[in-house]
Parts: sequence; structure tokens; C-alpha cells
Amino acid sequence: MNNNLQMMHDLIQKQPWDADILEKIQKLIDAEPNVAIKRMMGMSLSAVIIKMNNSNNKV
Repeated sequence: MNNNLQMMHDLIQKQPWDADILEKIQKLIDAEPNVAIKRMMGMSLSAVIIKMNNSNNKV
């Protein structure tokens, strides 16, 4: 597996998430040279953002 992708996967699997998880994921995406993997990582970043927003909106 790609190293940046593996590191991102490890970050996402570690619960609870660190406060700076979005910045860490973005740095991994920026460092990824493969455009297809970069797009896949971007979709995972979006999923993390959505999950964070959903958990913050619960009453």
C-alpha cells in the first residue's frame, strides 16, 4: 500500500481523532505524487469532515 495512503488510513482509524487530524491529512495529500491516490485521499478527507460535522450537530 502507498505510504501516504497508509499513514492517512492509520490516522483515521485511531479514535478519538486528534484536534489537528484535518491538517495532518491535508499534509499527506499534498505530499502524494500520484493524482489518483490524491483524489481518493481527498474523498476520505471529505468523509472525515462530514463525520465531524455530524457528530458536532447532535443534540
